[in-house]
Amino acid sequence: MVAIVLWPLASLLKLQIFLGLGSLFPNLTVNLNWPIYIQVIFGLILFDLVQYIGHRMMHLKIFWPFHLFHHSAIELRSSTHFRVHPVDFIVARVFSILLLFLIGFDSEALRWVLISSTINNMWVHTNVNFDYGFPLRYILSSPNYHKWHHSAQIEGKDKNFADLFPFLDLLGGTYYQPDKKIPKSFGAFGFSEDSPVHQSLIGPLVYPFKAKKNPGEPPPGQNSKHNQSTNLNL
Repeated sequence: MVAIVLWPLASLLKLQIFLGLGSLFPNLTVNLNWPIYIQVIFGLILFDLVQYIGHRMMHLKIFWPFHLFHHSAIELRSSTHFRVHPVDFIVARVFSILLLFLIGFDSEALRWVLISSTINNMWVHTNVNFDYGFPLRYILSSPNYHKWHHSAQIEGKDKNFADLFPFLDLLGGTYYQPDKKIPKSFGAFGFSEDSPVHQSLIGPLVYPFKAKKNPGEPPPGQNSKHNQSTNLNL
């Protein structure tokens, strides 16, 4: 219920908030004067690099309670992309597109960067078994690649932060995508989408401000049922 309400709000904010800034503040930035397609290509790489850094920040103890809402999904679907806390959205997304705007990327290029990023994020959150295979698996993110980021088992902990380009995880030492294997379970222990805190709209929004030490992590000895994966005959 909560995610259903937040999906359209997050989507509209992400796609619209900066597209009109150029006309509102024409003297705030310079114009790159690059062809749109060049701006889109470089914009996507820079956008994903900044969000990669922001995403890693969201896994730090200070920000994790806010990002926990996104990881509460026990079943991945395309709409899981929009399951975000407002603070998470600002740190991992708004800063990325704001930087592109301040650098001087054209509003049309920003539009295509945001649309492309949103479509890709919906794609990698789908509950399908798909991997691009070598060598594209290191260049473009896939549902199998992102499943490990949401996995409830220890191998996927703090792995695969990039939204679009897995080579950023390779460079950052956070890449993990074993062959013919996907996680079997997803979610954050004690904070799954069917837990009491998710039964109201306000619950997940205020939870981070009430979070106890190490929220979402299993008590000692209680993570064995999550430490599973599925071997695939591909």
